[in-house]
Amino acid sequence: MSFLAIEDEGARNLRTMPVCVRRKLAESGLGLGEEQWRELPLAARRRMVDMPADGSVERRSYASLVRWLCGTFLSPDAAQVGAGAAPWRDESPPAELGIEPACWRELGLDARFALVEALQQGRAREALRALTELTGGPVLLPTE
Repeated sequence: MSFLAIEDEGARNLRTMPVCVRRKLAESGLGLGEEQWRELPLAARRRMVDMPADGSVERRSYASLVRWLCGTFLSPDAAQVGAGAAPWRDESPPAELGIEPACWRELGLDARFALVEALQQGRAREALRALTELTGGPVLLPTE
């Protein structure tokens, strides 16, 4: 299983949805709430963490698995959302984050996703502080 160092025990023992699952769902054009996540059997949650979803074929397979799990354990339309942009896969960070592109490129996809998600929720500075703890050094902000 893959977790960010800043994720709490709830994510590590799958009581709450880990960042890697939120990213895979977003990239697969799906969404799932925390309550729905907790209603899934633990084995299903583990599978959603462990299954890769990096390429387009893997994302389609991941989406099929999630739809099947939701249809089996929740409701058939539980995970329907629609695909959106994936700025965490871009070579350059969103300008609003204010970090150097070199620092951005060194981050893993899950860390990038967490930063973009935090930015969208108005928590970018908080996420950057957490990232500093994660990387063990300051996140480089661009110089003026």
